[in-house]
Amino acid sequence: MSSLFVELKRRNVFRVGIAYVVAAWVIAQVADLVLENIGAPPWVMQSLLLLMTLGLVAALIIAWAYEVTPEGIKRERDVVRSDSITHETSKRLDLITIGLLIFAIGLVVVDRFWLDHSLPETATLAADTDPGVAAAKSAQDSTEGGATTAADEKSIAVLPFVNMSSDKEQEYFADGISEEILNALVKAKGLRVSGRTSSFSFKGKDTNIQEIGRILNVAHVLEGSVRKQADQVRITAQLIKADDGFHMWSETYDRSLENIFDVQDDISRQVSSELRILLKLDDQSRLANVMTANTDAYDLFLRGRDHVGKRVNENVPTGIAFLQKAVALDPKFAEAWATLAEAEVVSASYSGADPYAADERARQYAQTAIDLNPELALPHGVMGVMKKGKERELEALVALEKAYAMEPNNVLVIRWLGTVMQALGYFEDALALFERAFALDPMSRTDAFNNAVAQFSLGNLDEAERLFRRTSELQNETVGEFVGDIRFLKGDAQGAIDFFMDLYDESVALYGAEGTWSRADAEVFARGIYSGREGDSQAALDLQHFFYIDGDDLWYWQLYEHIKLGRFQRAFEILEEHPSYFSDFASDLMWLPMPGSIEFRQHPDFPALLDRHGFVEAWNQRGWPDLCRPNPGTDGSNAQFTCD
Repeated sequence: MSSLFVELKRRNVFRVGIAYVVAAWVIAQVADLVLENIGAPPWVMQSLLLLMTLGLVAALIIAWAYEVTPEGIKRERDVVRSDSITHETSKRLDLITIGLLIFAIGLVVVDRFWLDHSLPETATLAADTDPGVAAAKSAQDSTEGGATTAADEKSIAVLPFVNMSSDKEQEYFADGISEEILNALVKAKGLRVSGRTSSFSFKGKDTNIQEIGRILNVAHVLEGSVRKQADQVRITAQLIKADDGFHMWSETYDRSLENIFDVQDDISRQVSSELRILLKLDDQSRLANVMTANTDAYDLFLRGRDHVGKRVNENVPTGIAFLQKAVALDPKFAEAWATLAEAEVVSASYSGADPYAADERARQYAQTAIDLNPELALPHGVMGVMKKGKERELEALVALEKAYAMEPNNVLVIRWLGTVMQALGYFEDALALFERAFALDPMSRTDAFNNAVAQFSLGNLDEAERLFRRTSELQNETVGEFVGDIRFLKGDAQGAIDFFMDLYDESVALYGAEGTWSRADAEVFARGIYSGREGDSQAALDLQHFFYIDGDDLWYWQLYEHIKLGRFQRAFEILEEHPSYFSDFASDLMWLPMPGSIEFRQHPDFPALLDRHGFVEAWNQRGWPDLCRPNPGTDGSNAQFTCD
């Protein structure tokens, strides 16, 4: 053995190996920088690493079998030992190795301390002019007191997997796989997972990993691709450190669709293992649920959930149709029943469905899901949303708190619980939930808006205005007249009027003027609510319609216009005629600090309105909010309370 070691040393096999490894490392670092900048697919780097690994074996064999001589390279056995110059070759190899090491150290120093790892100037400009990215940057700044915070090491964003199938209509399948892995990781204790809205906002955009990590404030990013053909699927996933783009782990799965849940569970487990998070899971625990054995039902579920998640236009009815087919194929498919319940509970807001019939269907579907799998949080959340604003506020709160306890990182559940807290007047509790949802999903216009309303209700006008503007950026259009209201409360009546008119002009440009009031009427209304002059108020009250010519009660937000002009009786009439309006009205508008809103809450009919919707029961159980209190000698029952 000692003679072999001496011979390996004499033939410079060790020196060749060391020089090769150092050279390969330098090549890999340079290649990583170049390939990332040209957008090369991951397999290029993987192939290069494989070739260099095989090359090491070849280099060692050549070093053993051949020798460099003054006459050129000869087979080692043909070289006379006295003519060997291996000692000179060893010196050259040492110099080469030292040179490579110096270059490698220099490369590391330059990379760490001199190179700018932010987007290049042109890319940054493109990102800043992209409304979604620009809004996301602003959204992140709102977390933790308005300053950007360092990403928690136990945090991750799951980007939408790229559809590599020849059929572009399989996009829903790739998105569905991504969402299932995201949902699985949400269940991992101690892991903060960026919400779907934010992660999926980068779909189709050429934003690098470092920028995504900064915007979403996450330390890791999971990306991948899906190729589906018949009943076979290839899923490639890779876990990347967001700060430096280092690929921590990658894997490719070639499986039958029959094993799709095992693939999802395997990926989510491996990611969690790589992050070294203490998940407190035993060997039999699963992060990804085995939803159904029926692959056709699963395919329909992915299609349906994809549409329901988009909400707007005809997506909710289309999603409901797919989900109904899924549960028809597999009546024990609990997740499909739960998503069907979610679709129904939002269908009135997004597709004009009858709210009472939709709620009844949502209740039935949610209960079916709970009976099949009581561990699912979504159906409990749906039960809470269905009861919110419908004379059962306490039951809504209990159901949503149960869902929240089951999945404290579920953005939808957090958001829904926050809206109940806001409606009940628990603004601080609502704000804490909304801020948590927004931190998880900083690209969500809904969470930005909810935060703005909570801040406005608390009287934090500057922060509320900033968040309303952020909502507008995320939505790409102005969000109501709230910024005008804030200007009015700050004493800038003309600024409020100007903002309202800008809002009117924008609305006409986007949707047309047909069916709405004229610009002259809009200005009369704006002056009526903001100028403070009695004549202007009367002129606004004399208007024949409020925004829509066809009616002053077509949308719940028209209640706000009545209230700001002091038309309280009409507001109470509308709430009597359209009780389904109360839920959104209570969460978004009822507690704002506008003079008309304050006077509305002090109206003699206001306590009866809230009593009818179950507020007093909830308040007696959970405590009274700051703005309301029971009358002396009462517990507030039978409308015996007062609000400010």
